[in-house]
Order: sequence, then C-alpha cells, then structure tokens
Amino acid sequence: MHGEERMSALDAMIAAVSGPGAPEVALFILDAGGGHRSAANALVAAAEAQGCPWRFRIVSLQEVLAPLDLVRRLTGRPSEQTYNVMVRGRQTLFLVPMLRAFQWLIRLRRSTLCDLLAAHLGQHPPHLVISLIPNFNGVIRDAVRRCRPETSFFVLLTDFADVPPRFWMEVERGAGGRLRRVGFTDDVSEYLSACDVLVTKPGPGSLAEAFHQQVPMVVACNAHTIPQERHNARIVQEGGLGVAVRRWREMPAAVTALRGDPERLDGYRRRLAALPPNRAVFEVLELVERTLEAANVRRA
Repeated sequence: MHGEERMSALDAMIAAVSGPGAPEVALFILDAGGGHRSAANALVAAAEAQGCPWRFRIVSLQEVLAPLDLVRRLTGRPSEQTYNVMVRGRQTLFLVPMLRAFQWLIRLRRSTLCDLLAAHLGQHPPHLVISLIPNFNGVIRDAVRRCRPETSFFVLLTDFADVPPRFWMEVERGAGGRLRRVGFTDDVSEYLSACDVLVTKPGPGSLAEAFHQQVPMVVACNAHTIPQERHNARIVQEGGLGVAVRRWREMPAAVTALRGDPERLDGYRRRLAALPPNRAVFEVLELVERTLEAANVRRA
C-alpha cells in the first residue's frame, strides 16, 4: 500500500472513532526508515483503543516539501527513498558528512521551507502539532509560531538518544540555545523534577531542593562566591553529590563530562538518595508546638 493510501485508511479509521468534529492533532512523519511511521501508527492504534476524543492526522513532510526536494530533481526519486536505498545497500559510510550537508541545506532554505509548512498548516489548522522526525523541527516550530501561535508544538523522539547539534532538538535562534529564562519563580520543584543536572551557584535553597529531589549538581565556587555559601560547594564536592568548578565558564564542560560518564552520574544519585530526608520545616513546627505546650503548662 502506498503512502497516500495508508494515510487515507488511517484517517478514515480515526474519523470513525473520534468523529468529524473532534480536535485534530497533526503528526509529522517521514518514510525515511520505518520507525517514524511505525510510531505514528502506534499512536493511532492506542488512541483508537482508548477511545480518545481527538483525531490524529498523519502528515508526510516529504509531500509538503516536495517542491523543494533537490534530491528528487537530481535523481528522480524522493530524498527519503534515496535514503532507504542507501540503508538497504549498507551504503552508510558517509552518512555523517551527508547529514551535515543536509542540515546545512535546511538552514540555507529555512525561510522557504517555513513558508511551505506555514501554508499547509494554514489550510489544515490543527489543535496540536507533534513531530516524530529529526532535522526539521526548527522549521516546523517556526511555521507553527507564524501561522498558529496559539498551537502547542511537541517533538517526540523515536530514537533512544539525540545526535546534536540540530538533529532532534533544534536550538532557539537568539535565545541562547535550549535555555529559557523564567526569572523569579515559585515552580522550582517542578523544574527540578524534570532535570538531570542542576547548574547553579551554591545557594542553600537551591541545593536543599536538589538534595530532596536527588538531582546531581554543578556549582561554582571562587573568590566571588558569597562567603557563607562556599561551605555549601564543599559539601557538594566532598560529599560526592555533584561537581564544584572554579569558573562559571567551566560549567558546560562539566555538564558534558557528566553526560558522558553515566556511572559517575549514577554514583551522585545513589549518594543523594542515601541522604536523610529533609524534614526541617516539620521539625520547626514540632518544636514550636512543644514549646507552646510547655509554656501553657508553666502558666497553668
């Protein structure tokens, strides 16, 4: 069954389950390899089994961007088909330099690619956009923001790991990479629960929350560190709970080193898990209660 026929059959099945007026979720896939479509099919099947009140629409990025497919112009067959032929023939020795050249072409034609995607999204406006493919996520994100700014965009990795730079996770242009400044926030606990590593100055509040949530940390400690916080950095370093560096600019390298040493990272997590639970707030309440009770007894 060809791609268009498969998509039509899936669309018909989903429409029968969710109904014509259900919210629509666009799933962007490529048929370069089988994993992206398989993941989309699994989502569709799960939605059908759960009776989800939305409709998945599988979108072939190859078809949307077909007018700009340089490989098709040169070889007569789509890029994804060329890739599949290379993989089946084990012609994969030069895939890394080809990948970088491909990513360079995407950056070169980014504006035009974004125009095509935005036009498609404008004609078929979804309530949510999910990408199950690498390399194009910056383009998809920009297109969604341009024509559907109120619509969320998710990236669903179908690999076990990313291959930076710009493979699955595309950095924000002008925004300092994958970082988003939130300023003062009361949501520290929520952010830390999603962290692998905390990069921070050795303030007691941040470290206490990291200890509680068992998140290893990278802290800076030097002559500019607040005097009362220097001991905190020693606790982190000497207790085997994380890494202390002298300069802030050393932090990215320290995080990279941790990422490449999972045994070391697991060791930090084990030692964090072995720390006694932090019951300081409750201990204060208990102390206040005992003190007040004792005072009442004396007054009596």
